[in-house]
Amino acid sequence: MSKRAAPVDEEAWLEARKKLLKAEKEFTKKKDELNKMRMEMPWREVTKDYSFTRKGKTVKLSDMCTHPTGNLILVHFMFEPGWEKPCPSCSWWADAYSGILPHLHQRTGFVVVGAAADEKLQATASEKGWTFPFYSSQGSDFNRDFNVEFTDDDIKAKTRSYNYDKEPSMKQYPGYSVFRKEEDKIFHTYSTYVRGMDLMNLTYNFFDILPDGRAEEGLPFSMLWVKHKDAYERTWEAP
Repeated sequence: MSKRAAPVDEEAWLEARKKLLKAEKEFTKKKDELNKMRMEMPWREVTKDYSFTRKGKTVKLSDMCTHPTGNLILVHFMFEPGWEKPCPSCSWWADAYSGILPHLHQRTGFVVVGAAADEKLQATASEKGWTFPFYSSQGSDFNRDFNVEFTDDDIKAKTRSYNYDKEPSMKQYPGYSVFRKEEDKIFHTYSTYVRGMDLMNLTYNFFDILPDGRAEEGLPFSMLWVKHKDAYERTWEAP
């Protein structure tokens, strides 16, 4: 039994649940307000038409922004060129993308971008069964301009930031950026990083309704337990 749990009768449990429900409803209303603020954010024009590679073909950012709505969600995926495998945490997020693509495509374009070579990205996608569009930014300033890629000099100089106020300590970072194309112009409307990415992680949202939550307390860093999906030991099977 969880340390926080105390057995109670049904009446007491219902009283506690209604108290939590009130807080949940307040949170939902606050989230609605936050969503409205996000939609009211000003846009900035993207003046560079960045180039990416997918399956040997060069594609521009403007080519990606072809959804009828003009919307594009772009995932900044950690995969340094010298790595043999991608970031386990980014892969954990990515494992959910393929299944929801048909739903996402009703409102937006959706792509994933990594810094590793195109051949390595496509081989990884094939191995993991990912069907989302996976692009290489190798040779482009894109990751650097959107503050998810840093050099050793950047880290040492501490003159650039990740998540708007955090000094980088690594060369690669994850995140999400949103773009909108209107009248042949591309605009950057939003980016989110770190805990702002939690809402896009289905597994975390399920863990959050467990009695012991994410169970990450005491770990050197929160996602230390995360592995590539084929590296886990099977712990449970449905009867």
